[in-house]
Amino acid sequence: MDRPFKTALIGLGKMGVKNAADAKVSAHYKYSSHIEALRDHPSFDCGALYDHDRSVEGQNFSNVEDIAKDYCPDVLVLATPPTGRLEIIKTFSNLKAIIMEKPIAYDLAQAQEIVEYCSSQNILLQINYWRRFDQTVIDLKKTFETKQDSPQVVFMTYGNGLRNNAVHLIDQIRYLFGEISDAKPSSIPQSSESFPIEGDVNIDFQLTLFGGAQVYAHALDFQQYREVGLDIWGRAGRTEFIQGGLVMRKSPLNDHRALDGDREIVSDQATLSITGAGTALYGLYDNLAKAMQGEAPLLSDGESALENERILEKIIS
Repeated sequence: MDRPFKTALIGLGKMGVKNAADAKVSAHYKYSSHIEALRDHPSFDCGALYDHDRSVEGQNFSNVEDIAKDYCPDVLVLATPPTGRLEIIKTFSNLKAIIMEKPIAYDLAQAQEIVEYCSSQNILLQINYWRRFDQTVIDLKKTFETKQDSPQVVFMTYGNGLRNNAVHLIDQIRYLFGEISDAKPSSIPQSSESFPIEGDVNIDFQLTLFGGAQVYAHALDFQQYREVGLDIWGRAGRTEFIQGGLVMRKSPLNDHRALDGDREIVSDQATLSITGAGTALYGLYDNLAKAMQGEAPLLSDGESALENERILEKIIS
């Protein structure tokens, strides 16, 4: 690489920029916004900042067309709501890669169109399913594969919307254990104007992995408390992602303390560790840089993200 990739950031909300100014968020997430990862990663030079809300501070361009004409970025970061993304993308003629917040679009057909367009233009498309870039999750996947471990059952808790939070856990399950063969609702969907993504719902649901294991998901009321977590009962122990993925709790398998010939998960001897969630967003950029230089495949490409959205369609259809 002769120079850093010229990068434009469109959408200067929480994920774009604002989380960086939140002291409480920053205490746990070194990279809580795109601007932080872009400032630190040597492979990217973010020279264009724009938001459709002209009152947002920090912008150095007044419209997308001027960015395309006068800056000509290699990489486009879309931290915008899902509406109108394809039109934005088509404004640029020489893009090499796009980083996009999920969901790709509000409906599956539009999402498919964006993925197909990027493919036809040889544009790498990376979707921010950040748990794939958490080094703790990456290492756990390797451990599961080495030990040939698989879940007996998985429990999921989330809130604030299926498309907003549950989909991250669905993606993490796919990353760890492979594809999902079936998905179905187990409650009536509940909507709220307070959800971050327009039209999103809370709904309980059930997933089936191709190996037969079941995943049971329950939507919490975040007005009481919040959690976006997984509880994986494996064949060699129990692994929990708690506190929104910031902490991993592992409980070992051992001989049963009270019954001869049986075994137990020793939950009262669990070990806690801080995950790599706080630096996962940097990992996303690192993976993209390597993919752009032909050194690695994308870990969260558009086709994989489309599969997440197909699963959501099954749950809410």
